[in-house]
Amino acid sequence: MIKTTTQSVPTLLRKRYELVLISLLGFCINFSSLKAQTPSINCSFDYSVGFSDPGAQYVFFNWEYQSGGSSWLSINTLPGSSSSRTSVSFSLQDRGTLIGVRRGVSTGGIPIYDYQYFTYPVTPSISESITPSTCGSADGSITVQDNSGNYSQTPRTFTLLQNGIVKSSSQASAASYTFNGLAAGTYTVRIDMGCNTLVTEKTVTVGIAIGLIANAGLDQTICAGSTAQLWARATGGTTPYNYLWDNGSGSSIIIVSPTSTTTYSLTVTDSKGCTSTDQVVVKVDPSPVTNAGADKAICNGSSTSLTAITTGGTIPYT
Repeated sequence: MIKTTTQSVPTLLRKRYELVLISLLGFCINFSSLKAQTPSINCSFDYSVGFSDPGAQYVFFNWEYQSGGSSWLSINTLPGSSSSRTSVSFSLQDRGTLIGVRRGVSTGGIPIYDYQYFTYPVTPSISESITPSTCGSADGSITVQDNSGNYSQTPRTFTLLQNGIVKSSSQASAASYTFNGLAAGTYTVRIDMGCNTLVTEKTVTVGIAIGLIANAGLDQTICAGSTAQLWARATGGTTPYNYLWDNGSGSSIIIVSPTSTTTYSLTVTDSKGCTSTDQVVVKVDPSPVTNAGADKAICNGSSTSLTAITTGGTIPYT
């Protein structure tokens, strides 16, 4: 692998260095890798591109262009084309794509190229993805996407407004941008391509996520000395959930055996830190006490009546 660094090398020396590399290695280096990852923006159909003077020794030169990564073609085929050693002008109506212009100069051998890349953008088209806020906090987000087909690394200015006031604005060489830390509310998002007429706005709303609801289950009734099984459940919020009973247990299922009617409290916390509580009552019924009456004595063949008296427990008795 060959690594070249040209930042600190004067232009003409760099060109000669590249030419020597080509001659020594016996193959052509792909100088398109030297292109700018972020193209400049042009706001009209007419282009004028200039380079520094390559030097008198570079007698031969030619100008080429490419659109959207296509093959390099002669600029002479374009309307309004005119060129000199250091500049070229032409009209090109390919919009939204990455456009490259290169000048090849040589002394009669292998040409050496200079590159410039730019784009004539189209009006942006906005789509959005929204993450709602939770627990009344400012933790929502809006991701804004330009779906117009503009070259992905074209510089765009993404702006977020609320009630006409700019809350955030950032330029990014990308087709999307995310605004974070948003409370619930209505916002305006804007994409500006850097040309006066190429601006699009859209109104979006950040909602509130479905609230966390704890559920400790239905109230229960047990007999004295018995046990009850309590289940912790939750809906809404953001999983996973953490459960905490007021008896200190963090389990989703607990077994209790109260000696008297007792209220149990459940607190649920979700992954965002939101909390919700619920209560369940376990009613304890005392065991029934039955009195069959006093003992009786009867003669053989006679009959008597017996009366049972029951207290406690829960009627009806059987």
